[in-house]
Amino acid sequence: MRDSITAPRYSSALAARIKEFNSAFKLGIDLGTKTGGVALVKDNKVLLAKTFLDYHKQTLEERRIHRRNRRSRLARRKRIARLRSWILRQKIYGKQLPDPYKIKKMQLPNGVRKGENWIDLVVSGRDLSPEAFVRAITLIFQKRGQRYEEVAKEIEEMSYKEFSTHIKALTSVTEEEFTALAAEIERRQDVVDTDKEAERYTQLSELLSKVSESKSESKDRAQRKEDLGKVVNAFCSAHRIEDKDKWCKELMKLLDRPVRHARFLNKVLIRCNICDRATPKKSRPDVRELLYFDTVRNFLKAGRVEQNPDVISYYKKIYMDAEVIRVKILNKEKLTDEDKKQKRKLASELNRYKNKEYVTDAQKKMQEQLKTLLFMKLTGRSRYCMAHLKERAAGKDVEEGLHGVVQKRHDRNIAQRNHDLRVINLIESLLFDPNKSLSDAIRKNGLMYVTIEAPEPKTKHAKKGAAVVRDPRKLKEKLFDDQNGVCIYTGLQLDKLEISKYEKDHIFPDSRDGPSIRDNLVLTTKEINSDKGDRTPWEWMHDNPEKWKAFERRVAEFYKKGRINERKRELLLNKGTEYPGDNPTELARGGARVNNFITEFNDRLKTHGVQELQTIFERNKPIVQVVRGEETQRLRRQWNALNQNFIPLKDRAMSFNHAEDAAIAASMPPKFWREQIYRTAWHFGPSGNERPDFALAELAPQWNDFFMTKGGPIIAVLGKTKYSWKHSIIDDTIYKPFSKSAYYVGIYKKPNAITSNAIKVLRPKLLNGEHTMSKNAKYYHQKIGNERFLMKSQKGGSIITVKPHDGPEKVLQISPTYECAVLTKHDGKIIVKFKPIKPLRDMYARGVIKAMDKELETSLSSMSKHAKYKELHTHDIIYLPATKKHVDGYFIITKLSAKHGIKALPESMVKVKYTQIGSENNSEVKLTKPKPEITLDSEDITNIYNFTR
Repeated sequence: MRDSITAPRYSSALAARIKEFNSAFKLGIDLGTKTGGVALVKDNKVLLAKTFLDYHKQTLEERRIHRRNRRSRLARRKRIARLRSWILRQKIYGKQLPDPYKIKKMQLPNGVRKGENWIDLVVSGRDLSPEAFVRAITLIFQKRGQRYEEVAKEIEEMSYKEFSTHIKALTSVTEEEFTALAAEIERRQDVVDTDKEAERYTQLSELLSKVSESKSESKDRAQRKEDLGKVVNAFCSAHRIEDKDKWCKELMKLLDRPVRHARFLNKVLIRCNICDRATPKKSRPDVRELLYFDTVRNFLKAGRVEQNPDVISYYKKIYMDAEVIRVKILNKEKLTDEDKKQKRKLASELNRYKNKEYVTDAQKKMQEQLKTLLFMKLTGRSRYCMAHLKERAAGKDVEEGLHGVVQKRHDRNIAQRNHDLRVINLIESLLFDPNKSLSDAIRKNGLMYVTIEAPEPKTKHAKKGAAVVRDPRKLKEKLFDDQNGVCIYTGLQLDKLEISKYEKDHIFPDSRDGPSIRDNLVLTTKEINSDKGDRTPWEWMHDNPEKWKAFERRVAEFYKKGRINERKRELLLNKGTEYPGDNPTELARGGARVNNFITEFNDRLKTHGVQELQTIFERNKPIVQVVRGEETQRLRRQWNALNQNFIPLKDRAMSFNHAEDAAIAASMPPKFWREQIYRTAWHFGPSGNERPDFALAELAPQWNDFFMTKGGPIIAVLGKTKYSWKHSIIDDTIYKPFSKSAYYVGIYKKPNAITSNAIKVLRPKLLNGEHTMSKNAKYYHQKIGNERFLMKSQKGGSIITVKPHDGPEKVLQISPTYECAVLTKHDGKIIVKFKPIKPLRDMYARGVIKAMDKELETSLSSMSKHAKYKELHTHDIIYLPATKKHVDGYFIITKLSAKHGIKALPESMVKVKYTQIGSENNSEVKLTKPKPEITLDSEDITNIYNFTR
């Protein structure tokens, strides 16, 4: 049966509002973390739209991982260089000790047991040669171990979640670490209130015991020093060296000597959310007390409990009574049975003013926060300065008067900030290009509406691909359950068996632009609905004060029990003649990133003479708002159902969906009247079920028209990465050739995540039939958790052998190898040469590279400048005319290789990395490369060289 749509009905006032909104310039921004979109819409026409891709490192975590790995390599290299300097100064029998660089590849003698190394041979006295001694102390200096006291303080300050994650990530522990962790678990277990909390720490203790049983080569600094002392003592005793104590002292000092001093504190300074002043530490007693009362007020507010002086005094007494126990816990004193009993009593007294009829997850979390503030150790800093913290503790709304004011906040993530600046640069170039007539129109009329789709906060979501459980109830059944079977207008009991005879009534009348949304609907009888007519509850009942007061009490009771939300209560008790506008200041909940983005964007608008954006709606003033992805997805589905030419359904494999989201966001009205666009009723199915909240088609963007007439690529790349040693071009791998006596004899592949007893662990999986190293392959070490595994095959790029001036030869993998492809014309023929990245060119010029593949050597030796040439870089966007192999269109270059040529993908398929093939019956899932990727042939190269668009 074909679906049918009723004709929308709305007043002339709403029609005028829609006309004014459509005629203005509207900018939509999909502000993603790595990809996103920008679109400009006017009169339902999409004037421009872009999906931007940022190939820079996006998060501080990624940057820190690469920096940490790079510094670890440099530190180990410098430590070995210092040791080499010491070794070459020592003599035995008048001869210099062997150079550790020259004997680095010396293999263990035959007959060595599995798992033994040079340290074991020297200590046991089986090999006391100078070469064995040098190899043994070199091994110790390569992995000198960590001082446990360096991380002990951090463990004490960890929350339960952080502490449990730390233990679950361990693959092995030293004796000292095991003792300290066990003591910390016992201390925490001693101060918890419930058996459930104690059981959690019991499980952690059992897990720690299992980890301690696993064998591992990992040793801490104390154990390494002990090994060093044994090695020096055994060697010096065997060769009668009198400077044994001196050697031992110097080597111990050299082992502890830091390679580099900390250049800065790797901590984030928290600034006040209101005034950007410094914030105090939570561990201060006065700050703890203020945080406690601030949380108490939030706890009462979440439970919809009145915050009168008696209630606040009650919670103040609890805080004072907990003082003695709190001091004991902070001083790590053992609690007596009486103390534990008193602690449980005080924790239970926090529930006295808990609204048992309306329990929310927020209340439960705040209750745990109150327990922490009463008894536990606090770390970190407050989100507010002392002045604003005192005001919050006293019950004052410190953000009152700041709603609607876009202010810059302290941004912790510098990498994210740089990404956002690149997005702003792109928007500025699109809107204010001096060669475009569009720029003058924007300067003249301004950007009246800017809508930002910001990433959702990190909350619990269903996993991708998981089935979403839908509510099977119809709308009338939902309203009946919301009202607990009671007519909210009169208090009469409704019969669920007669639900089909009842009617849905618009609280604010439909004839006066009241939206058809659940918050504006109630279930009532036909007689009551007819009597109410096109009036609001206040207009209908205000002549009868007793009836209105009874209605107010009923609404208050429904609200307290959580039957209705705050917005529905506002609509029911509204005394105005206009539909009450929703709070337009949702930008206040946008976070520091969005606020800083708007502040920076406003600065750019000022430089072009365009009026700044604000969050409070005023007539003829530009407005900015923040929406979530679920809102744009809702409009996408509804507009597509009304007309497929409006906007396509979302395909996450396609690159254009971000630009489409931006176009939808641009077409989204301000929040305070957005609800009124849901006016179209959709009748579907044989039973004629009704979906009353479809959006008006008059606001939908005409995406299909734009796509058919677009004059350029939709994909935009935000800058290019300049390859250097700081960008980890070695790919964090350490290559080694085949060795019969290699320590790592198993061939492992990437470990699979295995869930066991609710504990997620990483376990390597052995490849079938491979248990030894192949003579025809190179191997690289990969760190997984706290262990390293030997991985076969390359991850891409070229393997080279280098000989630094201050070290032995090394085998490294360089990825990416090539910076660009250079197109030149010689005798009427287009020649393609690949230009290696600058670090490789520099090493080649210095003669550091000793071995490389043939293609790379050819590229390095044949670099020369030409009068006319064209360069193609990775992530460049190119236009290719149609050939026998592909259609015409815009492509993005994905890979440059002297061996395999230039690879490119259609711009619509950039997000497609791999296609997953599998079924429920087939447990094995294969990954295949996408078919849309093409290799540019001579015809394509000629077209690129000659064609300009």
